[in-house]
Amino acid sequence: MNRKFFFFNLKRIILSLLLSLSFLSFGQERTFEHIKYGTREGLPSSEAYEILQDKRGNIWFSTDAGVSRFNGYEFENFNTDHGLTDNTVFHMYEDFKGRIWFLTYNSQLCYFDKGKIHSFKYNYKLKNIIPDQYIRSISIDSNENLTFVGNRFGIGSIQKNGTYNYQTTSKKSTGEIGFYQNGNDLLVYGLKSTNEENRTDLIDFKTGHETINIHPLRYGKKIDLFQISPGIFFINVDGVLGYKKEDEFKHRKLANEFSNLNKGYIDQKGRVWLAYHDGGIKIYKNIDEAYKGDHLLEQLFDGKNVSSIFEDNSGGIWLAVQNSGVYYIPNPNIKIHLLGKDELVNRVLSLYKTDREEIFAGTHNGSLFQLWDDRLPEHVFKENTSYLKSFRIEENKNRVKTLHLYHQVNIRNGITIQYANSDFKVKSEGYTIYENHDVRVNKVFEDSHGNVWVGTNGGLFMYQNGELISMVSKSDLFKERIEDIDQLKDGTLLFGSRSKGLILWKHNAISNISEANGLTGNIVSDIFVDEDEGFWISTTSGLNRLIKLLGNKFSIQKITEIHGLPTREVNSVTGLGDIIWVATNKGVATFNKHDIKTNKVAPNLYFDNILIGNKKVALKPHYSLPYDHHYIQLNFTGLSYRSQAKSLYRYRMLGVSDEWIMTNTRSVNYPSLVDGEYTFEVQVANEDGLWSTSKKIHFDIALPFWKTWWFVTLIVLFFISILTLAFKLRETVVNKKEEQLRLLEEEKLMTVKSELKALRSQMNPHFTFNTLSAIRNAINTRDKSVASNYVVSFGKLIRMVLESSKNPTIEVGTEIEMLTLYLDLEALRFSDKFSYSVTRDQEIFDDSFYIPVMVVQPFVENAILHGLVPKEANNLELNISFTLNNETEMLCTIEDNGIGRAASEKLNKLKNLKKKSMGMEITQERLDLHYKATGKKHTFTVIDLIDNENKSIGTRVVITFPLCYEGYNNR
Repeated sequence: MNRKFFFFNLKRIILSLLLSLSFLSFGQERTFEHIKYGTREGLPSSEAYEILQDKRGNIWFSTDAGVSRFNGYEFENFNTDHGLTDNTVFHMYEDFKGRIWFLTYNSQLCYFDKGKIHSFKYNYKLKNIIPDQYIRSISIDSNENLTFVGNRFGIGSIQKNGTYNYQTTSKKSTGEIGFYQNGNDLLVYGLKSTNEENRTDLIDFKTGHETINIHPLRYGKKIDLFQISPGIFFINVDGVLGYKKEDEFKHRKLANEFSNLNKGYIDQKGRVWLAYHDGGIKIYKNIDEAYKGDHLLEQLFDGKNVSSIFEDNSGGIWLAVQNSGVYYIPNPNIKIHLLGKDELVNRVLSLYKTDREEIFAGTHNGSLFQLWDDRLPEHVFKENTSYLKSFRIEENKNRVKTLHLYHQVNIRNGITIQYANSDFKVKSEGYTIYENHDVRVNKVFEDSHGNVWVGTNGGLFMYQNGELISMVSKSDLFKERIEDIDQLKDGTLLFGSRSKGLILWKHNAISNISEANGLTGNIVSDIFVDEDEGFWISTTSGLNRLIKLLGNKFSIQKITEIHGLPTREVNSVTGLGDIIWVATNKGVATFNKHDIKTNKVAPNLYFDNILIGNKKVALKPHYSLPYDHHYIQLNFTGLSYRSQAKSLYRYRMLGVSDEWIMTNTRSVNYPSLVDGEYTFEVQVANEDGLWSTSKKIHFDIALPFWKTWWFVTLIVLFFISILTLAFKLRETVVNKKEEQLRLLEEEKLMTVKSELKALRSQMNPHFTFNTLSAIRNAINTRDKSVASNYVVSFGKLIRMVLESSKNPTIEVGTEIEMLTLYLDLEALRFSDKFSYSVTRDQEIFDDSFYIPVMVVQPFVENAILHGLVPKEANNLELNISFTLNNETEMLCTIEDNGIGRAASEKLNKLKNLKKKSMGMEITQERLDLHYKATGKKHTFTVIDLIDNENKSIGTRVVITFPLCYEGYNNR
């Protein structure tokens, strides 16, 4: 497109309007941003009858398929399976106890209480009282007496004790309407009317009495009345609309198409919402204008049957539209202007306010619209371009509009700056004095000091002395793309950047307000400085209103889709008087700036349920838990319908941490709390960031038994006892060990003594002396070689006895060898007075078996000295044998044919020898010591041998050795 601008006169405007009638005729409307809830979202039916908000903040809907409770996140539906007496529920009522009553088609009342639906206990009486009606309204007083009104005529009551009363006729005239007042409850009822004509209708108030001529009432005509606020109600009788306010009553004839009013409601601003059967909704500024039918503010859902209107505690409006579901208007103070059905035509890129204070909008499809707050937009022109973002409008006195596709700024000294896209021209008296086609200019602004600022895609520049000077040297923030520039009354320059939010410059001080400081986003699209106070910043994430506080601080009020904008993508903002205009990608939003206030009401917050150890428990403020119930899950809900299921929560568990944790979820788990005292605290923020008061639940988790004082005391006492016992045991062990050591030392001493005794017995001086004497005699009387052999045998015996005394056991072969040497020497000593033999079983090898050392020899010595030597006889014999008794024992038998033990004892007495045989005693001691050391029991038995005449013929000693296959050394 070569031309920079277009001129068109009024005729061309009319022609363009005629050519675009098809474009204008469809889709233009004023509406509110709303959310539709239907069966897809969770409602049980699209035919909803009534809406109610309970004291907790939940929204209830009655439908022809049951009732539904909505918390902003999900719908919880109830029907006859859950206790409803009928699935068709026309009306609902909350009593002073917080019970929700359901007025069903079959007139059988039921109510919701503590999570369950219960039937009214006197339903059987209601069947008898009004068998062919359904109950239209009820009221329950503080004594739980119920008053009800049917859908046809009459009023009745059922007392708490079951007594009832019902009035169906009047003493007055026909066509009566009655009122029953109970606090804020107003029950309206009609009585029977006859077919008499031209009767004056009587309005009978229970609080008083007055007669008002409304309209001749004929039989069968509709009498309807509904309260729209305390003290104000409408009466719709046969097409006549009347209203009573305090003591004043007015009425007028309704247009036929709007003769049937369904509901009326006065919102917090005093606006009157009237819902019509198949006539949608009409909104009036106040009650008087609603009565007159003048100054209609808005008309919605034309042709729809709106059955219920309700305003929640946050100012949101809920509408029940039959066969369409439920509509929620988050903010009825923000109107949405739709320019057409096409998505591109509703994508409004820019707003322009003329000197005549007219508002124009440029759209993404190149269309230009003129806008009004109280009527539909007017399509002015369709430019042959893909979008219309940068433009300027001029009007002459004849109101011929001129559209320029470039901006023009007239600065001092007759200088004019024109810019559009990549064209930047500076003119003086019509001549171009500077131009630049390499920079894309978004905004040119002359401040109060005459400085010319140029915002470009490449940053901020100042136009001075015929050139563009970059401001990057002042701050790196000015590297960013600058979309808009403006100035506050105090001289503060405002620069809207594409990525750093808002940049402020005052007295060489440069600061920045971004998303981190509370702005809705960092991509600024437009700035509008308000005439009164503050300024408006539009971003791609919402609209912001900033008001300067003390110092360099600003308050920031956010306005996004949750506040009522059609989308958070805001492209432009301007103002006209008190009305703020906001261009978005889904139409233009307008609102009175005094009506948009920060929400000072925090959402209601409550706990849904609590799971302890994966089991749901009854809700209560304090729990005392055993130590093994340390898994806790808490589920909660904040009722903020404007937040649209995106509420921000913060929580903490005092006792674990004092720090708040932010979350958008409604469930918190603590899988392993240890013993101690805890307080769970949770808050929810409304759409403006106001936090609710905390909801708290306390937990006391008991100490495990091993940490309780009694258990610790028990453990301490136990360990003291253990230590005491251990000390005692230790003392006993030490004493026992000392005793054992003492005994061992004694045993060793006894062993040494025993060995010495045995050694002495084998090597006693008599034996040694006598043996040496016998060897000497052998030398003198016999062959010297024989004497030499005896000397060698004696020496060998001495050596073997000394070596064997080192160990407690000896091989059987070595023992036999020692015995043989000993017997040889004893035979020499006693001049071969006896003969001897030493034998063994062939299974007994020299090194196969071991026996205790120094055990056999003492018995052999006794046999020789006390048995054989004293006997004067020939053929004296001494036989020694080693035999296996069984697999576990070996026997050593020492048998002599001497005088026997009895004769030996007599002989000793004659010789005055009173001591016992040392050999026997020493041997017994050694066997006892050997038993203690090895656990092997050795025994010996002495048998006196006698003949048939009972005379002694010798002695036999049998020694029993447990088989031992290897020796040991205990030294």
